Amino acid sequence: MGCDNKDGAEEGADQIYRLKNGLSVYHLNKYETDFSYKEIFEDSTYLKHGIALADNACIFDVGANIGMFAMFAKQLCPGAKIFAFEPAPEVCRLLQLNVAQYGSDVQVYQCGLSDKESVTNYTYYPHYSIMSGFHAGFEEDNLALCAGVRNQIGKSLPPGSSVASDRIVEVLVKDKLNDARQSQCRLSTVSTVLRDAGIDRINLLKVDAERSELEILDGVDACDWPKIDQVVMEAHSEQQAERVVSLLNAKGYSVKTEQEAHFRTSVIVNIYAKRP
Repeated sequence: MGCDNKDGAEEGADQIYRLKNGLSVYHLNKYETDFSYKEIFEDSTYLKHGIALADNACIFDVGANIGMFAMFAKQLCPGAKIFAFEPAPEVCRLLQLNVAQYGSDVQVYQCGLSDKESVTNYTYYPHYSIMSGFHAGFEEDNLALCAGVRNQIGKSLPPGSSVASDRIVEVLVKDKLNDARQSQCRLSTVSTVLRDAGIDRINLLKVDAERSELEILDGVDACDWPKIDQVVMEAHSEQQAERVVSLLNAKGYSVKTEQEAHFRTSVIVNIYAKRP
């Protein structure tokens, strides 16, 4: 599926964008697609500290967005079976289009995961979908967005350019969190999906769910924890990170934490857990 125009995108109801590796994806906007591509394909953010995938891995991709990690995993492990969860209808539709191109054995769920089955409010940012979530808050989301942008542009500015940096950040993030939409979305649990799909092993539970991480872990029944080999997830506060690390240690995992360079001025950290 090719794109001949200069920036790799075709105008229309569904924008198609050519990634640096030659793959084309249906997407929402260039900025967040480029950000996700660098994080997933170039930096291999989800495969650090000993996290690895076998070709026949079973992966839960919670907060799948448009499917960039699912595509990455299928390139790395063509035989992988992926369960991708994305609650936002607009984004889930693009996820389905993308995995249809590149991913056999990718099961898409238009729902979120939590500690119980329910229906709850979801905040969707149409101009920056990866910040959407069940616990969205403009002030916290704006701080995280500014931190990411500031660290990215800081690499290209001379030392001592803080004023210029602040002005550029202000321009770049302006309006990205505007026009937020509220909707009702369905929630399930990890253990419910395990039972319903007849899954006896998750090789990687990858979670990027904008402050819903603890609820997702609380949705794993005690009898199902031994079925999960590895966990990679974000934490959005020091307190949340401590609670997640404590929980995973108690479940028998060896745990490492790392803060990505572009989040150095924020409280967001990545957590990597695997069974010894």
